Amino acid sequence: MTKLPLDGVRVLDLSTVLAAPLTASLLGEYGAEVIKVEHPVMGDPVRAYPPFVDDVSLHHKVTNRGKSSVTVDLSNDAGAELALELAGAVDVVVTNFRPATLRRWGPDYDDLRSRRTDPVVLHLTAFGREGPYADRPGFARIAEAYAGLTHITGYPDRPPVFAGYPLADGVVGMYAAFAVMLALRHRDETGEGQLIDPALFGTAAAHDGGPGGRCRHQRRGQAADGQPASKHLSQRPVPHRRRGPRDHPCLDPRMWQRLVTLIGDDDLRAYPTNAVRLKHRELIESRVAEWTQTYKRDDLLVLLEQNGVACGRVFTAVELLDDPHLKVPAETSSAFTTRNLVATSRSRRPFRRGRPSSPGSALPARARGPVPTTCSARCLERARRTSECSVN
Repeated sequence: MTKLPLDGVRVLDLSTVLAAPLTASLLGEYGAEVIKVEHPVMGDPVRAYPPFVDDVSLHHKVTNRGKSSVTVDLSNDAGAELALELAGAVDVVVTNFRPATLRRWGPDYDDLRSRRTDPVVLHLTAFGREGPYADRPGFARIAEAYAGLTHITGYPDRPPVFAGYPLADGVVGMYAAFAVMLALRHRDETGEGQLIDPALFGTAAAHDGGPGGRCRHQRRGQAADGQPASKHLSQRPVPHRRRGPRDHPCLDPRMWQRLVTLIGDDDLRAYPTNAVRLKHRELIESRVAEWTQTYKRDDLLVLLEQNGVACGRVFTAVELLDDPHLKVPAETSSAFTTRNLVATSRSRRPFRRGRPSSPGSALPARARGPVPTTCSARCLERARRTSECSVN
């Protein structure tokens, strides 16, 4: 059998749902041994995500194929110590707990540094390890809404919609795998470990020209044309008549119960799983929408956040640039160095200020110049000598 690039690399996957498990799955497909850790009772919530084939979630098949599986309850001392022991015996640790939860349960990067000098830890979160939103719960749909992507998706005369797949999960999952490869290459050359800190929000905000470019575009009145509406589970943004739409996906069963408790509608407890809620989505969404109309938007966001329900505004690019989380200093920012990207997007010479965006890697990167407009004679001559250019 042909040797794969990551043969001999061991990965401990402590993550759940989509983005981070996808990263671990990609590493496994290139040879890494991936050990998946799940809660002994609930398992990974993605096991309950439709659609199903032979009673197995397709999302689960894609994001967890090829992995070994063990169960550990990280919420008790014995489980946390076992996880730390496992983490100390592998090359890469993948996790997506909120920062406060990771510090409480472990194993955090600082915990591993006390046991070895070269840990590679991927800590993928909704909003990064730093900033005012760091400990908020969040999913890809929340990140896309905050990043301004949802605002430019849909019909021009209707509320915004989501794409049919949680794009931020897929994109950051792939970028995170790339960042892990960089970290392993760096460790091979220097013996140093690395904390990799990608965020769904930062990754989503960095695309489509970055919020700085979209901000100029929208201020000129050039709104993006919409696309056909999406029907992805129960995650469409709920229009809020009092100053704009907001979104709160409740795929996690515990989060759904928290929302039902807030609404105070016991009838909604009859829909405990995603599969059941999907069958009754119109009824459920109308009930939730009716409840949201009794609050002002900002008051509703605070209420949901205080009760552990993932939620977020559907930002425009102009609103995004004024958000406090985007203004965290670049040296402490998470993933995809979004703050640097915003700064450079405002510049007339965008690749001569700040740093290029990176997938949460601690390694420096640099842009070698602005985007090429034509292939110069010098470029063609170099291509003939080195075959570095494919311009015809």
